[in-house]
Amino acid sequence: MPGQGVSSMFNFGMGYGVIQGVLAATGTPYILVTPQAWKKEAGLISKDKDMARTLAQQLFPDAPLARKKDIGRADAILIAHFGMKP
Repeated sequence: MPGQGVSSMFNFGMGYGVIQGVLAATGTPYILVTPQAWKKEAGLISKDKDMARTLAQQLFPDAPLARKKDIGRADAILIAHFGMKP
């Protein structure tokens, strides 16, 4: 990730490795998905960033997504929703 410091990137890599290790140790299946893949499926390509929050609110009305700064949370919800599809 351009602009990130060496220490930040090391910590990111460590966290990523720990998550992969826990998933492997517990036998939890997972897939890696690109933003292009899940956004295409959700119809969000070339849309405003806040459209993801709007879509997540429609799909999951009880999700805590009332604030503009909940866009990252909405992305996470939509990625999980993408992963649940067969």
